[in-house]
Amino acid sequence: HQQLAAAYCGKYGVQEAETYCEALTSKNALNYATMESILGHIQKYAKFVEPNSKLAIQFEEFVSDISELMQQPFADSGLITVMKTRGVKLIQDVDTTTNESQDQEELLGYLRRLVTELAQVSEKGAYNFEPCPSTVKKKTMGIRCLIHQFEDTKEVLRNKAIFSLGEILIIRANYDVFITSIVAFLNLLEQFHSFYTSSTAFMVSLEDNYFIENYNPIKSSLNRLKRQIYTAINKIEDIERAYISNHPGRKELTVENSIDWDETPTIYENTTIAHGHILHFKQKWKADGYSLGDLLYSLPLAPCQEKQIAIIDWDREERSARSEDQTITEALVADISHDRDISEIINSSFRESINASSTNNTSSTSGGAGGALGFISNSFGLGIAGGVSHSGASSSSTATQNSSRDLAGSTLNRLQDNIAQSASSLRNQRSTVIQTVGQTENMTVQTEVIKNNNHCHAMTVEYFEVLKHYALETELVDVQECLFVP
Repeated sequence: HQQLAAAYCGKYGVQEAETYCEALTSKNALNYATMESILGHIQKYAKFVEPNSKLAIQFEEFVSDISELMQQPFADSGLITVMKTRGVKLIQDVDTTTNESQDQEELLGYLRRLVTELAQVSEKGAYNFEPCPSTVKKKTMGIRCLIHQFEDTKEVLRNKAIFSLGEILIIRANYDVFITSIVAFLNLLEQFHSFYTSSTAFMVSLEDNYFIENYNPIKSSLNRLKRQIYTAINKIEDIERAYISNHPGRKELTVENSIDWDETPTIYENTTIAHGHILHFKQKWKADGYSLGDLLYSLPLAPCQEKQIAIIDWDREERSARSEDQTITEALVADISHDRDISEIINSSFRESINASSTNNTSSTSGGAGGALGFISNSFGLGIAGGVSHSGASSSSTATQNSSRDLAGSTLNRLQDNIAQSASSLRNQRSTVIQTVGQTENMTVQTEVIKNNNHCHAMTVEYFEVLKHYALETELVDVQECLFVP
């Protein structure tokens, strides 16, 4: 249904299905987009391998061969295997002959990816033959577009009376496309209708029933349009035959189709290569005597009459010349400079001093005295006892501390901004005009006396112009053969 709708409403008509060989040719195991991307990255490392001349030549040849492989329309399995082997060899040479660096790692990575792509193509299998070019498919167009273009062509034929042969052939070719498109669409419509009517309705799901409901109107209108196109083909062929009869163009030169030398020429052109000759002629001019021309002046003389003739040749020449040279030179110089100087100085100092002292004096005195007196007699006793004790203590403590802290800071910021702008314009214009005027005048007077010495007869003196004759001789000097290519 979608194919039928596209052929009816779209720009292009029914597209022919691909043959087996065309489908086989369209398969391409080589991923050209990925290969081109990897190859573009590899080419950036050409300078990296330049120090090693042998490696550089090997690198350049490999990149060139890969590029040629990318230009081929099909992937040759043998060539892919060879390039894969060369890629592995190049990886080994780059790894062993270059120093370890970031560029080396990146180049080896891209080369390994390229070899992997070639290996995948080998695994998938590439055809080792060049496919035959596909046949030219018949050009078709959509039915709606066909109807509009056919109406436009009818309008052109109705309003235009004179056509060139190219326009006639284009219209004839369009009619052939119209017929081919209608026939292909009717076949597809018939297949679609037969499939729908032969199937159970609930088993077929359509987006819409337009082509089922309008099957008969569409078919009848296209058949009617096809008959109109056949009629139009007959008319355009009549126009073509009439044009050819009025414009014979390129035909064989025969007795019937000959060049009209005496009447209105009808040009016939050659249809085959003709042999001809190129003739070279030479002309010679030879002096062939003098003769009298027209009578310019006559002078009648009576007997014994004498006349004086003065010939005045007056020539005046004026020359005027003016030369003007103007040179304009203009120069404009503009200069702007901007200088900014920023300096910042920060000084900071911190000083702290602590002095501490501590004094402790302790003194202690202690003293004691005791005495006893006793007397015992028989049963009588007497005792006397006494004691004195003294104890003293004194303590003094002194502590002093001097602390000082000094913090000083200074900051100096300096900003100097200088903007200088200058412009100078120089315009120099020099104009030189030289004008010269010259005048030359020449006058020649020549007199002669003409006398008639006859005493009885009058005479007339006639002045004629003198003509110089030349004999013109034309002769053939060379002949060259040539070919006339139509």
